[in-house]
Amino acid sequence: MLVASRKPEQENDVLRLIAELENEGSKSDIARALDPKIDGEWTLIYSTKSQFDPRNPLGSRVDGTAPLFEGILRDMLKGVGAGNDDQQSNPAASASPIQRTVLSSDFVVVTQDVSVNDATSKKCVDQTVSLAQGKVTLKLSAIAEKCEGDRIDFCFDEAFFDFNGFRVPYPVPFRLLGDEARGWLDTTYLSDNLRISKGNKGTTFVLKRR
Repeated sequence: MLVASRKPEQENDVLRLIAELENEGSKSDIARALDPKIDGEWTLIYSTKSQFDPRNPLGSRVDGTAPLFEGILRDMLKGVGAGNDDQQSNPAASASPIQRTVLSSDFVVVTQDVSVNDATSKKCVDQTVSLAQGKVTLKLSAIAEKCEGDRIDFCFDEAFFDFNGFRVPYPVPFRLLGDEARGWLDTTYLSDNLRISKGNKGTTFVLKRR
């Protein structure tokens, strides 16, 4: 279960431990995106939080790009909650509304199925969000388009809700979104049972192997 309601002192302890593990990971020259250990099913146990940015309601990417609707809304909302010019031109990375909602709840289970090193199967990074003891799930499928160094570049291609066996398509046409459906994960630490990855909107994820 994802623990979203954390006390400040707990948050600081977790961030310190993450920094220590990432420092250990930085000493390795192994390309973690190509390490067979990254494949398998993982359960999310922690994620960092970002502040909602009214100028970028769909979230803001680490690299500053804003494809399609992200860019349209950013241009439309320039000046909303305006700070200084640097904040306007270089907004802080922030999560999407869906990610923010999911990761703010203690009552969801988020799993990730990574398969990028098996030459006989589809290369993918699939996500499942479960609630109501698994009776309601959101499943998102993403194709792993490129794996290099520590980074997996992926593109969402399909999603659906499952209400206790009744399947409902996700109302987002990923195939029409172009680069907005694309993202990446940089894995900064990887062991047999623990993984730390950073997403393209700045969130740090800690996952344990299922």
